[in-house]
Order: sequence, then C-alpha cells, then structure tokens
Amino acid sequence: MKSWFFYGLIFTKTSDFLSILDSLKPSKMTKIVKDSDNEKEKDYILQDNKKTRFGAGFIITVLIILIIGVIVSGLYFEWF
Repeated sequence: MKSWFFYGLIFTKTSDFLSILDSLKPSKMTKIVKDSDNEKEKDYILQDNKKTRFGAGFIITVLIILIIGVIVSGLYFEWF
C-alpha cells in the first residue's frame, strides 16, 4: 500500500494512524485547579493558593492594559 501524507506525519495504513491516536488519549482528565483539601492529588495545572491568584490577576491586568493601549493608539493614529 502506498504511503500518504497526513498533517505532517506519514502513515502506511489507516490502522497505524488510529493506533497513534489511541496512544495520545489521556488516561484520565487533568484538572485545572488543585483542590486545597486533597493533598494526594497530583494531576493538576494550577494550585489554589495566593501565588496562583496573584499571578492570574497580574496577567489579566497586564492584558487589559495592553488591549486598552492598542485601542487608544489606534484611535490616536486614526486607524479605527
């Protein structure tokens, strides 16, 4: 059977592609925020503590300031 190009990967059979897709599936869902009462839980992205809340607030504030800056500069230079 001829090889064919599919999203940057070369497969000789459809079954090869399906087996690779099955291997990429996570065994269980990763949680976004760790529960503060469950210390044994390790599958999380963010913790529920002061550093995480401060970091998220800081990033959101900076993004809002940047968006406002883009809008103001667009109005000033008459791009809008």
